Amino acid sequence: MIPLSALQFPLASAAKDTVLVSEDAVSSPLPRAKVSETVISALADARVPRHLALVLDDAPRSTPGGCLAALRETINGCRESGVRWLSVLFPAAHNGHSAVFCEVLKTVRQYVQSEAEDLAANGVRLTPYPRAGLNGRAGAAHWGANGSEPARVLYRALNSAAKLAVSVESLRVHFAVGCGGREELLEAMRRLACEAAAGRLSASEITAALLEGQRVMPPVDLLIRTGGSQQISGFLMWQAAYAELLFVDVPWAQFRRQHLQAAFADYARRDRKFGALATR
Repeated sequence: MIPLSALQFPLASAAKDTVLVSEDAVSSPLPRAKVSETVISALADARVPRHLALVLDDAPRSTPGGCLAALRETINGCRESGVRWLSVLFPAAHNGHSAVFCEVLKTVRQYVQSEAEDLAANGVRLTPYPRAGLNGRAGAAHWGANGSEPARVLYRALNSAAKLAVSVESLRVHFAVGCGGREELLEAMRRLACEAAAGRLSASEITAALLEGQRVMPPVDLLIRTGGSQQISGFLMWQAAYAELLFVDVPWAQFRRQHLQAAFADYARRDRKFGALATR
């Protein structure tokens, strides 16, 4: 686990460019990037994750304003650093503290509805996570009685946002609510079983690429879990097979761009082996 006090800033200019957003700044627009497209392109060549996954903590005292501030700064920080894919898992209401998370999901939905066009103009596409019965199709039994409607409304807003025109897409952001990797794999296997039963597929034709559904996103490079919990909750179980894991003490409602930059610095220092044995 990486304590907050251990997070360091790798770039001298990082503090200067950081824009902290107060927890009650729910309606303020996303600040436009303060770096040029040339700088963004150069940063993309540095050792930053191509695909970043975030598993957010379920602290009961999370505030919608704080969570929204964290989301804004993370999206802007990813775009500036050259991250191309960002997948964010929000806790489902049935995990507990349902009233808190219903408010968080409501705030995120308002954010999507009010700022998706501005984000699209800046090369950022917001979209629902495309797996495991999401996009509002899951029933109340999956989301929990109190959390079903906020999740469905959020996914409807994301479906609309995903259709916006983005001339030059620099970052794609996937939002998921209570999504589990086991359900995702089961869904993929059921699809393959149906194809096989219909005679359109043989066992020898089932490959890793086929199982992951003609991969709609690249493998996860870095997975961050906030709030001190040291588990990934099964999120992106297949895609995160060789991801670097980082567990931070700071709760999501307090997560800011400097924490993201410190995570990237930690990632850059790692020697990724992708399952290979260390050489002697």
